[in-house]
Amino acid sequence: MRAYASATHSVALISVPALGALHVERRLVGPALRGHLSLLIGMVRASQPTQVVARLSRALVGALGTGAFALTSSNVWQLATAQT
Repeated sequence: MRAYASATHSVALISVPALGALHVERRLVGPALRGHLSLLIGMVRASQPTQVVARLSRALVGALGTGAFALTSSNVWQLATAQT
């Protein structure tokens, strides 16, 4: 009896001389999936998403304020008509 399993290709091959070769496909993702999930959770926790959202919201408010000022300022419109 011979057996071969490849976690990379997610296949297993079992050879029993009396039966010939049987191809059994089996997913070997249990430990790998848990490891990747643990890594992802650790990366999210390390990036401190609550602080990032707070910082980006301030930048977004600044960008919207600048855009509103530019749209209401006559100088921007004069530059636009001068360029056309």
